[in-house]
Amino acid sequence: MQVTRDQDWYQIIRITGPSHNLLALRLDGAGDRQPAIERLLMSGEATLIEGDDVQEQVLEGVHEANAQFGTNCKVTAIRFVATDTPSSGVYRTMAKAIVEYIAQERTFVAV
Repeated sequence: MQVTRDQDWYQIIRITGPSHNLLALRLDGAGDRQPAIERLLMSGEATLIEGDDVQEQVLEGVHEANAQFGTNCKVTAIRFVATDTPSSGVYRTMAKAIVEYIAQERTFVAV
């Protein structure tokens, strides 16, 4: 998995054989509002993943990563592909990887 940044969005893609997932997060350090959820759909395909499940996993992952890395990231928006491979924990892992990337990015800037 590799994290990329496009303006104020952090994006991570996971591809393992036939499984694939994309997650993009917009984060800041203020506020406790519910994040906006944007489901990306491929034309004509049925939704396999529900936004509530992704949101729950993302918020858990960011919370755990904040505790581990000493960050204070708050999720303001979530993007995912609703036709990606369903998983009970992949978005949690991906969200943690994004916060770890941000923590490392801040470390490099501070040095």
